[in-house]
Formats: sequence, structure tokens, C-alpha cells
Amino acid sequence: MSRWLTRHGFPAGTAARGPLAVSSEGDLVVPLPDDVVATAAETLRAAGVGASDRVVVALNDDGEPSGSLVARAAASVAAASASVGARGRMRLHSALEAVGATTLVTTPTGAMDLLARLHLEFLLDPLDLELDRVLVVGEIPSANTAAQLAAEFEAEVRELYADPFLGVPIAWKRPSDAVLTPVRDGLLGLAPVGKDVLLEPPFEAGTAELVVFAGDERRAGRVRR
Repeated sequence: MSRWLTRHGFPAGTAARGPLAVSSEGDLVVPLPDDVVATAAETLRAAGVGASDRVVVALNDDGEPSGSLVARAAASVAAASASVGARGRMRLHSALEAVGATTLVTTPTGAMDLLARLHLEFLLDPLDLELDRVLVVGEIPSANTAAQLAAEFEAEVRELYADPFLGVPIAWKRPSDAVLTPVRDGLLGLAPVGKDVLLEPPFEAGTAELVVFAGDERRAGRVRR
């Protein structure tokens, strides 16, 4: 029988071996699978990153998602990638220009903050960055956020969904899409809120919780309608 786990009920990491993902609070320790970078790379490719792209990842490494892991994955898909961290919008702007970035990976809040500072503090035109796409991850963006980013940067906007236990992107969606698209079968499922049973398609209207599959069922803590 498979186990149903939550972040709060996850086994202690004192006996875990190999590369480990540690939550920002330090209370969750999860072994990283061997294919974690390949899965992230597959997700980036599905979201539009190609061989000619130059990717700047503006994410921290202290929780979900992992900036350096995403940058490693991008390096296997794109022409170049860099992890510059999440702090300092002027530094991020300089990094985007120095790398010649075509793709920015950051949180929705980070992207909107960069946009606001470009206008209000730096007095710069977002179009001068010549970004082709903005990939947002780690938070749920509003429809208005995605539309504004797309308009201001004249770029594609895609939402990535990161496994909340590992910090690796495993699914993506367009702003107009109703559902996330996992990059492989068997990565995501749905369960009724508060019940340890998987829902089978076709899904009825209502709320359900995302479930991440990794040899056991791990409740993601994200509810979808």
C-alpha cells in the first residue's frame, strides 16, 4: 500500500543519503532523484526554451524552487544559462543584459517587481531587454500578472509548476490554459481535499488537491478548481 504524505508528515531526513533538497525552513529533507535535472530540462523545453536561448534564472536555492538546479537544467537545453539569485533588481537587470538573455525564470512577484523598478526607479523600457519569454514559478500568478508581463516585455509568459518537495519544475501551462500539463505521465494526479484516494478522469467540477507521485502519494498543498 502506498503512503500519503504531506510536507509536515514527511519522514525525517537524518538517514537520507546522496544529494538532498532542504526546505527554506530547514524542516523538510528529501533525497533528489537521479533524473531531477533531466525532468526540469524536459519541462523547460516543453515551456518553449530552445537551443538558441540564453536563460537567466533569478531564484533562490533555499526552498521551492531551486535556482541552481533550474539553471543546470537550462544549460542542457539552451545555448547558455546563469543562476543569479533573487535579490537585487538592478543586479538582475545588469545580468540580463550581460548574458544577452532571451528567457527569464523567476517568481511572479519577482517579475512584477523587476517591471515596476524598470519603470519607476531605473526609467528604462522593458522592451530594451529583448526577452522572448518569461517563465514564472514558485507562486500562482494571477491572470492580470501574466497579461501585464506579456504586454510590457512583449514576451511569451508561461507558468511552471515545481514539485513542492524537490523544487524541480515538472509541469507547465499557458495563461489561457485551464490545467497544468505534466511533462511525463505519472508525475501529477488529483485527490479530493482531505481524502487519501486518487480521482480518475473524467474529473467532475469542484475542488481537488494536486498530488505528486514519487513512489508514494505526496500531497502538494495546492488546490485546483
